[in-house]
Amino acid sequence: MSETPITERVEKGIRWLTEHDPDGAFHLWFIARITPGTPMPAQPVERQQEYRTYYKAREQWERLWNAMVAAEGKQA
Repeated sequence: MSETPITERVEKGIRWLTEHDPDGAFHLWFIARITPGTPMPAQPVERQQEYRTYYKAREQWERLWNAMVAAEGKQA
């Protein structure tokens, strides 16, 4: 069984993140370093759960992105 190339995984990750953040708020929260543990009293519990899921996926995607960039740097 061969592993999916990292570029494909990065692309799939971008699609997933985009689909699960249609208004872009989670992206902004992530960039602002708001963690799922940060109090969010103005957000419904469901929205907080959605952000926890997004945050975990985004952290994984960031690791993939960094690995892809590092691999491309070695090839150059």
